[in-house]
Amino acid sequence: MDINYLHVILWVMIILTSGISCEVRNIDSNGYIMFCPCMGRFGNQVDHYLGSLQFAKSINRTLVLPAFIQYRHRTRQPNQHVRFQDLFRVDELSKFHRVIPMDEFMSEVAPSMWPPERRVAHCHAVSMGSGKCRHKEGNPFGPFWDHYGVDFVDDVGFTLPYSAFPAVLHEVWLSRFPPVIHPVLALPGAPAAFPVHPDNRQLQRYLVWNEAVRFSGEDFIAERIVSPYVAVHLRNGPDWETACSRMQDASSSYDFMASSQCTDMGYTLTFESCLPSLDTIKRDIRRAVATYSANTVYVASDWSNHVDVISRHLGDAVTVVYNPDDNPYVDLFILGKSDYFIGNCVSSFSAFVKRERDFQTKLSSGFFGVDIFAEHKSDL
Repeated sequence: MDINYLHVILWVMIILTSGISCEVRNIDSNGYIMFCPCMGRFGNQVDHYLGSLQFAKSINRTLVLPAFIQYRHRTRQPNQHVRFQDLFRVDELSKFHRVIPMDEFMSEVAPSMWPPERRVAHCHAVSMGSGKCRHKEGNPFGPFWDHYGVDFVDDVGFTLPYSAFPAVLHEVWLSRFPPVIHPVLALPGAPAAFPVHPDNRQLQRYLVWNEAVRFSGEDFIAERIVSPYVAVHLRNGPDWETACSRMQDASSSYDFMASSQCTDMGYTLTFESCLPSLDTIKRDIRRAVATYSANTVYVASDWSNHVDVISRHLGDAVTVVYNPDDNPYVDLFILGKSDYFIGNCVSSFSAFVKRERDFQTKLSSGFFGVDIFAEHKSDL
């Protein structure tokens, strides 16, 4: 009997015996893949999301959309898990490939297709310790799976690649993990590279803010910003200083974190482009304000926004504002809509804005410590 025919028969039997109604949620007989977005903060997690989306399409499984993990180290509170649909439109993402939010998967699909006694952890063989995948060891791994009430009853290792030609990926993964036996692939981390592979940057076009984020951002712009406006992202603070201290000298040609967004354009990575000085920040903002005849400068920062210093430097003709609500998602929306954006060459948070402007709004962007400003416009 043809293996594909047998595959369909077995899946139909599972669905019928489980008593699930296909009117509630169609079951994907090609299987599902899920992962913990457990590497870094929001910008890093989005990089992994994009790569995972492409990987899910390559192996033809529905991607289960995990919540983003928002760390609250300053307040010493537990991690917050922000649902995908609380930030982005699922219908827009599904234009590229089949997806389902993880909370919906757990409530509508898992009871029949992935009940507690069938929950197997999958991981690369080299990461296994004592034959275990260690999905729930430490933070944020344990709290993430606990958030969804997931415990694993078994562990399966593999040595398969995450990147290759789609046809090759599909063949090797289907052969090793046929969906009829492994309906859900549960990975400890994203099946994707960081930073996001250049070929997958264009998938940013499918990340469209939902109405709540859009309305909040538009309200702020209407109430506090007079266009045209320049928006900047200042990545700083003790953790960033430590990271940038690992930089080599100005002659370095290697990529560091998200720096390929600059180096791919032919610019050299320097310490100043990783942690720009106040003099560089003031100079670059002044140039952008003059080039775009900006009335307002919007500043987003996770540590020191230097609003007072920037305001004094620009004078009374330009208003410098920031969002006191400390909402990184609204920050990203406002940064993305500006007439000109200046980001941090190394930051994945800045990279999110750069990709959005490249592939959605076609607006110009630049980076602190890199002399590109108005003369660089995306030709994508």
